Amino acid sequence: MTSYNSQSHEVPMNLYQRGIIDSCFEESQYDEGIALISQLKSPQVRPAASHLRELLYIALYPPEKKQAAIDTSFSPSKIGKQQKFLAFTSTTAASACSLLVYFAITNHPDGVAQALPCYDRSNIDNKGDNFDSLIAKESHCISTAKNCWTILERGFIRRTMAASSPSKKGPRRTNIYMDDDDDLEDTSGVVAEHAWPVLDFLLLLFEHDERRLEAAETLRYSSLLLNQIPAPRGGNGARWEADAPLSIVLYALTQDGNEQRQMMGARLMHLLVNLCSTNLFDFTMFLNSVFNRVYMSAPREFLTLLASLPPTIPVLKFRTAFLHKFISSSAKSSVEHSPSRPKPYARARPIRRARGEPKHEEPTKTQPTSILSQITLSPYTEIRRSMEELQPSNEKVSYSWIRFQLLLSFALYQMQLPIEARDQEWQSLLRSGQFSQQLEKLIPQSEDPETAGYRDILEGAMLPALNV
Repeated sequence: MTSYNSQSHEVPMNLYQRGIIDSCFEESQYDEGIALISQLKSPQVRPAASHLRELLYIALYPPEKKQAAIDTSFSPSKIGKQQKFLAFTSTTAASACSLLVYFAITNHPDGVAQALPCYDRSNIDNKGDNFDSLIAKESHCISTAKNCWTILERGFIRRTMAASSPSKKGPRRTNIYMDDDDDLEDTSGVVAEHAWPVLDFLLLLFEHDERRLEAAETLRYSSLLLNQIPAPRGGNGARWEADAPLSIVLYALTQDGNEQRQMMGARLMHLLVNLCSTNLFDFTMFLNSVFNRVYMSAPREFLTLLASLPPTIPVLKFRTAFLHKFISSSAKSSVEHSPSRPKPYARARPIRRARGEPKHEEPTKTQPTSILSQITLSPYTEIRRSMEELQPSNEKVSYSWIRFQLLLSFALYQMQLPIEARDQEWQSLLRSGQFSQQLEKLIPQSEDPETAGYRDILEGAMLPALNV
């Protein structure tokens, strides 16, 4: 905890040091400028937001794959003799990204985040910006972006050529933007091919912010990540519309053969799930949003991702709610397709709680006011009934595996709760000695040859509770 407290005593980089770095960038001495920032870095010195944006710009700049041609539509009289191309070597980009990672891990997250776009514009530091250099002017687009997810997109930063032409008042600069040619095979545009290292930097920053807040408030979530999610219309109420980061999670799952990128998707999903432990982020609305995106498109990959997350209370709570909703929707599928019933809405609204959706728990008068979420899971009665009524409708997933994951998640979640907060029917089942018979009914062995192994794992996981 002391390390986090010490970071609150950061002092800004002094003007003299900032001026030297600015001079390097003005003269296009980018490697020298980066080296100087590296020499001056310290956990007690807050880096300038303008320098962080310039480092981000270098890291996000499309790599040069071939010699850029001069636009012939500009005549010599317009172009003049002076032309400057913004071009950074892969070594320069890697050095810039390494510095960003250092700051994300070592310095105070709030100071680093001042260089990033966010929905609360008052958190963005533009005071020290100067536009004497081309990179200072071009990197300003980062602070004016909608959010940090936007800067990762393909085409956000384009290759730039600065051309100077003579005029009566002195040379006039014209910026010419050239099309990218490195991401032509990638049509999604969610994360540019060269932007994955910057995504890693963002994740490290949010994870650092989580640890800092957990040490101070005992609740693990990132307020900086929350500020990358728009507030609801009207500005009041909990946030929930996380479509942009969720798109990155799902896109990372499609990166077959690249375990590091898939792991980034899992880390981002973990960060989002941790937000659900607060009442600042709407658990039910986010659950519905994720479900609508995943259910018919990539359920197997996403369910595997959920199973890979660490078994913390927020993760187990979200995993149980998601799997219960998945099974409930499958159980109702044959009924909902009957012509005598109306078709379900495309997007569920948590106005009236349906089976498979968590419910709000009203805080008692003795509970202190806090940001801790008051959402509770559906009781075991509903979960068991959904599993009994299940009629598999999606050939892309193994429903015996989903039943296993649902029971395991619910069981581990109950084990981490105080005894007085645990589900009563679940406790009664464990005390009755009928747990094995219940497993045989809910996960029949004839359905899948692997179900015997699932039951062994569940019975082994429940041994501590069964022996109480």
